[in-house]
Amino acid sequence: MTGRRIDPEVITTIEHLLRTTKWSNRRIGKMTGVGRGLVDDLKSGERADKHAAAEVAVAERRIESP
Repeated sequence: MTGRRIDPEVITTIEHLLRTTKWSNRRIGKMTGVGRGLVDDLKSGERADKHAAAEVAVAERRIESP
């Protein structure tokens, strides 16, 4: 994942799928195109701080767009 920026909306989608489905991390990773490692990190909560900052950025973009 080094050098590649993941869209915050994709992270939000992954977190939603983790909460609402019983799919495996591998299946979610393949479906969203990010790989299982990121899904594992999100499930364990290691990326919670980064994701909170990303959610703020998405909200700011929505406010700025017409």
